[in-house]
Amino acid sequence: MTSPHPAHVVEAITTGEPYQVKALLTNSNLLTSLEDSKRVLKALLNLDLLVVFELFMTPTAEFADYVLPVTWFLESDTITEYMGLNFIAARSRALEPIGEAREEGEVLLEILKSLGMSDRVPFEDYRGYLDYRLSPLGLDFDHFVEVGYVVNPYIERKYEKGLLRPDGKEGFNTPSGKVELYSTILEGHGYGPLPVHREPSPGPYATPDLFKEYPFIPIFDT
Repeated sequence: MTSPHPAHVVEAITTGEPYQVKALLTNSNLLTSLEDSKRVLKALLNLDLLVVFELFMTPTAEFADYVLPVTWFLESDTITEYMGLNFIAARSRALEPIGEAREEGEVLLEILKSLGMSDRVPFEDYRGYLDYRLSPLGLDFDHFVEVGYVVNPYIERKYEKGLLRPDGKEGFNTPSGKVELYSTILEGHGYGPLPVHREPSPGPYATPDLFKEYPFIPIFDT
């Protein structure tokens, strides 16, 4: 699955390049989670439609045309994935949703249906979506809840077994089959094949006068 960088989306909303983004559905508090909140706010105000899935009235939700209440984790049936780990776990609803709160997936499927695009997906409802995701394991969601979790066996040295390349050959999934410090993929797209350090601004060399007055530069790690 691929997705654009948030900064590029903000740029497209603001400038119309490479094309104009007119509507945005988000489950994130963009005004506090993205850098340069003033620029982000300018982009949000440039939208024709902003829809926010939320539990609380966040700063971003306050600027939304519609705020849709969603379930929190104790009200959700879902498949939890753990980034960087090789297992998934079942999350079974412990409480019934309050008021009009719904699973985000249910709302998105309703949007697909309203657009006449429900035939683009191989399931009819949210539970069908969960079952579809689990089908390669021979499970449906009800059985998955009984099992609790599934662990994918850890395989060492996959590059020697042809498990990293779609052609099944040994090596890594690069044009050369090797670990590429010199990226032939980037080079093929017209970018520099090697990383180049550029000092961020403000900084001690880019803005030396400012650095004299404010000598500390914070580094944020998310």
